[in-house]
Amino acid sequence: MRRARAEDVAERALREVASRARALSPRSRHAAMLSAYDEWFKGPNAKRRRGEALRDAPFAETDADALAREHRFVRDDDEDGRRRGEWGVRLARRYHDALFKTFAICDVSRASEGAERGRAKIGMRWRTEGEVRSGKGQLSCGERRCARTEGLRTFECHFRYAERGETKSSLVKLRVCKKCAAKLDDGFKRVRDEKKKSVGHRKSEKRKCERRDEQDEHDHEDSRDTLDGLL
Repeated sequence: MRRARAEDVAERALREVASRARALSPRSRHAAMLSAYDEWFKGPNAKRRRGEALRDAPFAETDADALAREHRFVRDDDEDGRRRGEWGVRLARRYHDALFKTFAICDVSRASEGAERGRAKIGMRWRTEGEVRSGKGQLSCGERRCARTEGLRTFECHFRYAERGETKSSLVKLRVCKKCAAKLDDGFKRVRDEKKKSVGHRKSEKRKCERRDEQDEHDHEDSRDTLDGLL
């Protein structure tokens, strides 16, 4: 068996370390490099140098800070494309892509504050994978603190919200119990009613098409009889 050269072993180890480092966030990569420095170049002033490096590091926030700053209820693909070089944007984008947006989770604890103006104050967020697996927001009430599973109703609305000083709107579906549904405002429409209307509309259109086809067939037969008489 051919014995591996020390240079080859070192090169493979460096490639492996570089691969692992690229998978880390900038702050985690920075901390890992400092830890490696302390391990291999220990000295009387190692801790002091590490403290100075952390103090003067360009990373002034954690991943959680970056995610909180860059999180959006609905992301703008154009903006994300322009800022794709920023770590916080990439982190928030990955988190947003992992959320499930069929139904939302709501918070109606402050709904009564805007009720007199006809617009209840309701908080919204998308569901996580754990909530989808447990059925939260679909098989149980979508209010974040409610666990009822009986009498669930599906609602849909154009959710208006303020984000980064801007007023935005997004189509959102909720599935909540009767008690929580009573706290929603008039902007929330039951999806079942809309479906019934849509089904009735489709049936009406189908009957119109059938009558039109029958009339076309009748006109075609009249034209053929007229042509036979002429010939």
